[in-house]
Amino acid sequence: MIRASSPAPIPDSAAQQATAGTPALEQNESALGQASTKAGEIWDTQLFSVQDTTVTIGQIVIALLVLVLGVVAAKVISRRIGTRVLPRLRIDPGPAHAIQSILYYLLLTFVVVLALQIAAVPLTIFTIFAARSRWALASDRRTSPTTLSPG
Repeated sequence: MIRASSPAPIPDSAAQQATAGTPALEQNESALGQASTKAGEIWDTQLFSVQDTTVTIGQIVIALLVLVLGVVAAKVISRRIGTRVLPRLRIDPGPAHAIQSILYYLLLTFVVVLALQIAAVPLTIFTIFAARSRWALASDRRTSPTTLSPG
């Protein structure tokens, strides 16, 4: 009768040698660790600061990815609704196309705001920009001569 025996225990020195890896492997792991550290430093590099928040390269990259994927998703979603849902509701092609375009721009606006939030760009900057441009247009109208002649 043959009995299976349990494997013999490995001595501690042999276990250390087996887990210790070759010098080339250790060098590759060290290079990988250094590259990972350098990539993390680049990822966290501060580009600029707006009010109380700082914007890093990582935030910009993620925001750009969200923007690109969001534009594609907005186009696909609006097109599918325009070609599948609206005809089932018996909406004429003209108004259906208008609804599809409005839906696309609404989704696109959502994606842009989301990307700006990810990039930590405060939306109050756009409020200030709009107010200043409105003021500039109003002052330009007061100082420029009218081009229309009466009657």
